[in-house]
Amino acid sequence: MRDGLADNLVWPIVRDRQGYLWVGTRRGLNRFDGRRWTVYTEKDGLPSEFVRSLFLDSRGRLWIGTLRGLALYENGRFHRVPGFPHEASVMSIVEDRQGRIWLAAQNLGVFRQNGERFIPVEVPGQAFTDARLLVDRRGHVWISGDMGLSRWDGRHWRTFTSKDGMAGNNPYFLAEDLQGRIWFGYHAALGITVYDPEQNRFRTFTTADGLHNDAVYSIGVDHQNNIWIGTSRGVDRFDGEHFVNYSPLEATPATSRMLAASLPTRTARCGSARWTG
Repeated sequence: MRDGLADNLVWPIVRDRQGYLWVGTRRGLNRFDGRRWTVYTEKDGLPSEFVRSLFLDSRGRLWIGTLRGLALYENGRFHRVPGFPHEASVMSIVEDRQGRIWLAAQNLGVFRQNGERFIPVEVPGQAFTDARLLVDRRGHVWISGDMGLSRWDGRHWRTFTSKDGMAGNNPYFLAEDLQGRIWFGYHAALGITVYDPEQNRFRTFTTADGLHNDAVYSIGVDHQNNIWIGTSRGVDRFDGEHFVNYSPLEATPATSRMLAASLPTRTARCGSARWTG
């Protein structure tokens, strides 16, 4: 914090097309230009200074999910996004191949952009209390729901459950590896599962396979296709054969969720330096 970052509790990290590094914290949205930090809060137009999610869309606009609504940064200004619930805590933001923004709001569900409005996404037999979103290389939209893992292929929904080979029906964080496989943890301590779309098969890894803790809070993939896993015992790296743990200290669920900002898919470069949460 003494270097200008508003808070040491870092959540999302994004780098924009101009090279600025954007960092979300509980006390504001921080921008780093390579030399100094600038902190933006409600005084600058944010709905809340608690930033939960960030997403840079295909037009170069920065979407900011906060504890109390959604904001958009474009042309050097912040403004609250109309047509979206002000009370929403926005946890996840993605863009589909049609350029539509999808949002997951805690306790309110998932929403999809429809013109100037956001409409609720309804999936038969599914509910979204604390969902996470992913758009894969095929353009499919994945949503971790209360009753399984749902996939939209552009025409139809399919929800995978334990009957299909998942360890449970409450998936959480999602990531896609370089081979197009989908990795995810669970709200319960069930380990980490990978779905191979080519084989239409699930496989789950637990402590019995070398994972250091079965409570998985975040997942990332690096350029060598290593899977990085934030758990209740720090960070594990999985190279496809072996798990290596980098933090033996026990962590609380709250601090472990902070690892979502430090995994490789969330790193960004500003100049020659690599930044993590």
